[in-house]
Amino acid sequence: MVRILLFLLFVPHLGFSQVPREALTEEALEVIDTSSLNNISAQHLWQIFGLPKDAIFHFISYRNTFGSISHTSELYYIDGLDTLTAEYLLDMFPLKRNVEHSRGQIVSKSSLSNGTVRLSSSLLVRHHGQRAALHTLLENFKPTYNGYVSSSTKNSKWLIGDFSMHCGQGILLGRPGFPSPTTNEYFRFGLSGQTGVSSSGMYRGVAWQYQNKSNTFLGALSQTSPLLIWQKNHSVLAYGAALKGSEWTVFGKYFKGPLRLFTEVTREKQHVGGNLLYQDVLFELNVLRTKEGLTTRKYLSWQDRLGRWHVIHNDGILRVQLQNKNLRLFVNEHSKGALVRTYRWKLQLQRSKINYDLHWHQGTYGLSLRHTWLHGPAKYHLSFAAVDYQGSPVWLGIPAARGYLGALAIHEDFSGIVAKVAIGPLQIGTTINFENIPKSTLQMSYFTSL
Repeated sequence: MVRILLFLLFVPHLGFSQVPREALTEEALEVIDTSSLNNISAQHLWQIFGLPKDAIFHFISYRNTFGSISHTSELYYIDGLDTLTAEYLLDMFPLKRNVEHSRGQIVSKSSLSNGTVRLSSSLLVRHHGQRAALHTLLENFKPTYNGYVSSSTKNSKWLIGDFSMHCGQGILLGRPGFPSPTTNEYFRFGLSGQTGVSSSGMYRGVAWQYQNKSNTFLGALSQTSPLLIWQKNHSVLAYGAALKGSEWTVFGKYFKGPLRLFTEVTREKQHVGGNLLYQDVLFELNVLRTKEGLTTRKYLSWQDRLGRWHVIHNDGILRVQLQNKNLRLFVNEHSKGALVRTYRWKLQLQRSKINYDLHWHQGTYGLSLRHTWLHGPAKYHLSFAAVDYQGSPVWLGIPAARGYLGALAIHEDFSGIVAKVAIGPLQIGTTINFENIPKSTLQMSYFTSL
């Protein structure tokens, strides 16, 4: 059946187009709700949304030069900003946004997969400097709760409930996110309220933050240990120290123009890194030392007539990405022991509104086709996919319901459909594998501003 569908999917009569990114965290959703093209920060574009540094550099430089962006068409004329990135920015952010129009958010998600029912709901409310959030999760109808209440002024912030604290490179105090294709630098700093099911980097207790001129102080009493952070900020330099119970860290950053240097040192881990943008080529080198030994992470990004390239070499594992308006290429090296290396290939082609995704990984091969269209108030996304599994996994790009990761790991024969419909704040997604019907999934999300 898989081979039959693979043949049929090559027939180019279906009218397919590019599906936008779907990997949006709760933090990303909040940034989108409160940001515009004229106020989104470089740090958010890089750390949360994964835009390449050279594109961000040219975008921010243009905005600083002209004061603001007056019309959406300006993005297509910014040197160093390709059409793909411009369309992504326009899809995510408006020119202006009055944040007072939105005093809160309701996010609700549900899923049914392999007999497991998951229901989650988040209520986020804000008014001036006050915020409150409540998150509930029911997994097979067993509930868990978390949330927080916080209040902020110009120089201070306090919080009761669930939170995260960030400093340095996130070694001692941080929270993992989606990796960037251009940098390993950690940008987040300070105190953040948290909701959600992931407990990594999350604490529960009382926390506060205070800023006095160039000094920032943070402290917390959590269920696990007391937390303390101090950071000193200068025009091109920031450094500080932190404590987490009996553990300690010192960290620092230097940033001037296209050059950035950063480091964090703890008793058991050390991280030194830096990146440089030179003639539209971004170089970055990271050296990490742990008990297991020394590892390196290297990044190289540039743009030529083919598109934007990203080359990542992480602890001996190579990754290559090419992004073009009508073509994307992904090559990921996999290690199966010291002597066995395999390569996972993914080629995305767009022709006449047809979006083809071709996959190959050590004998496993597949094809998917995607289409997006509007009909009345609804927006539809439909994917057909077929994978002949031979022991090595591939990842399908899928139109997931909002808040769910837009990728599906395939570890078995797959022939079926992935679909999503969005009507206002409601999104419904489903994955049906005709090779294994019991593992089919159904997802639903509801997102609205109050």
